[in-house]
Amino acid sequence: MLAEPVRLVALDIDGTLITSTYQLTPRTVAAIHAAIAAGLEVVIATGRRHTFALRILAPVNLPDATVIISASGTVVRTRAGALIERHHMPNQVALDLCALLDAHRDRLVFTFDKVDEDPRALAHPGALLMEKCGSFYALFEKWVSDNRTDILELSPMEDGLHGDPPIQAMVCGSILQMRDVEQLILTSPLAGHLSPHRTEYVARGLAILDVLPAGCGKGVALAHLAKHRSLAPAQIAAIGDNFNDLDMLEFVGHPYVMANGAPEMVASASARGWQIAPPNDEDGAATILEMLTAQALAALAPSPAR
Repeated sequence: MLAEPVRLVALDIDGTLITSTYQLTPRTVAAIHAAIAAGLEVVIATGRRHTFALRILAPVNLPDATVIISASGTVVRTRAGALIERHHMPNQVALDLCALLDAHRDRLVFTFDKVDEDPRALAHPGALLMEKCGSFYALFEKWVSDNRTDILELSPMEDGLHGDPPIQAMVCGSILQMRDVEQLILTSPLAGHLSPHRTEYVARGLAILDVLPAGCGKGVALAHLAKHRSLAPAQIAAIGDNFNDLDMLEFVGHPYVMANGAPEMVASASARGWQIAPPNDEDGAATILEMLTAQALAALAPSPAR
């Protein structure tokens, strides 16, 4: 039994809640419902955009008030679309980032939060800006296909960075390339304006680098929510699988890392004494949720009469 029962659990989506074939299993859906019924607050924390997350979460039928931390922490909304928190990248910073990453611009995407236009819509044309889809399609065919209705192709992409500011940039490539790009950003004059967060897919030799406004991340957004809820880290659990989950896992009192996560991430978690959940293809997140739900129910049970 935990000394203090968990009252909130934050869940990553890709590599955590969903399988390697992008499915939510019946056991996972049931585990989420059971956790909510037991009084646990379930929060989604994902690198996906809000509406992109809703598409994969549709089978769960989450309550409208469910909090979704999206775009790796730059936007926080309820499932119904009510805005809680949002951070933008200044347009000039975005323009300077284009120049800094000129060699990678064929794999650079800017994300805009357009949910205000229609919180119930699952497609928002122009929410993604890139010069062309070709290079991205070659690396992430499913991502391009799933987001095609929202992509605006514009050359040069700088022409699309003079109106509403973006919330995030994303660049992809090999793991070594993205580690180099991360260092390029961190050692550039833009370092004080941006927060890069990596996601690595070792089996495919690919990586994504989310470039956020300075000070943003899943952990920061979760900390703000915890303060609003008057919850201490000891009352919060989080389940994730990759480096973009790291600040969230470091914040909570009960971090769980998926066994299928990036190998360096799993090794680091073991060294820190964090719990390793079973792989996503073995309902690892559901296993942890079921355990936390049982502990929550046990904490609510009346003490036996003496």
